[in-house]
Amino acid sequence: MKNTSSFSNNSDNQFRCANCNQIVSSEGGNTSHRNHCPFCGYSLHVDETKGDRKSDCNSKMKPIALAFKSGGELCFVHKCLGCGKINYNRIAADDSSDMIKKVFDSSLTLNKDNLPSLEINGIKILDKEDSIELSKQLYGI
Repeated sequence: MKNTSSFSNNSDNQFRCANCNQIVSSEGGNTSHRNHCPFCGYSLHVDETKGDRKSDCNSKMKPIALAFKSGGELCFVHKCLGCGKINYNRIAADDSSDMIKKVFDSSLTLNKDNLPSLEINGIKILDKEDSIELSKQLYGI
């Protein structure tokens, strides 16, 4: 599962997703640097601490759930497929709404007891009761 080249930025500020193989702009979605694919939601485990790019793992990170940060900002909960580390990443403006909804739907079957508590950091993993707020944020309904 280790893949160090597929999320590398090239001179055109693009990278190829290690999971779905799509070409992705590094600067899209109202973000100065993208850290996940807007098509499939996958990321790479490149940081030990946020932004340091010092991880030796470099495995794919699967979006396993959605969460609200304090203030209601929607984010992905990623799990590293190599070492199991849990991370969270902000959702970008151009992320696929349908993909985000699929992550939410699949997360409803997760045993959240196996996840470390993110609420210490102001992160609340979404559950079924959050589906209306999620629809508002994704689709404006």
